[in-house]
Amino acid sequence: VREEDVIGREEDKEAIIGQLLDFDVEENVSFISIVGIGGLGKTTLVQYIYNDEKVKAYFELQMWVCVSDDFDVKTIAEKILASAVGTRPNNLEMDQLQIELRKSLNQKKYLLVLDDVWNEDEEQWCKLKSILMTGSKGSKVVITTRTKLIAKITSTILPYDLQGLSEEQSWSLFKQM
Repeated sequence: VREEDVIGREEDKEAIIGQLLDFDVEENVSFISIVGIGGLGKTTLVQYIYNDEKVKAYFELQMWVCVSDDFDVKTIAEKILASAVGTRPNNLEMDQLQIELRKSLNQKKYLLVLDDVWNEDEEQWCKLKSILMTGSKGSKVVITTRTKLIAKITSTILPYDLQGLSEEQSWSLFKQM
C-alpha cells in the first residue's frame, strides 16, 4: 500500500510500530492483535506498517500470511515457510514442516503478519504458536482479527483496538475512492 493512499492512520501506525520495536519484552516472540470491525482498514494499516523503513531495518525476516476462515495449522505453517524462504514446500509431513520452519526462524528477529484470523479454537492456536517460538528476542507476530475473543486468545501484548476514522478523514477517504 502506498503511504499517500492511507488516510488518518498516522497515530495508529506510530503506536503499533512502538510495540513492534519494543525490545523490552520477556518472551523472544511476542504476539500483538489488531482488532476492529470488517472494512475498518486493519489490513491496510498493517501493510503500511510492514513497509515502513524502520520496521524493515529492525527485522531480519518479514513474512505475511493471509489466514481467513480456514485455520489449518499445517496449511498456515506451509504458507509461513513459503513466505520465509520464497518457495512453497512440497508434500512435507507436519513434523518435517515444523523442522524446516524452525530452521528458517531460528535465531532470527522476525515479523510475521497473520492477516484476517477467524479461529477461536485455543488448542489450534497453541499448536501454531509452539512452532513460531524459535525466533530471537524481539520477534513479533501481528494478528488482524474482527473479534476481541481471538485477540484475547492470541495476544501476549495488550491488543490494539482500532477505531474508525473521524468524519473529516472519512470524507477524504470517500472522495479518494
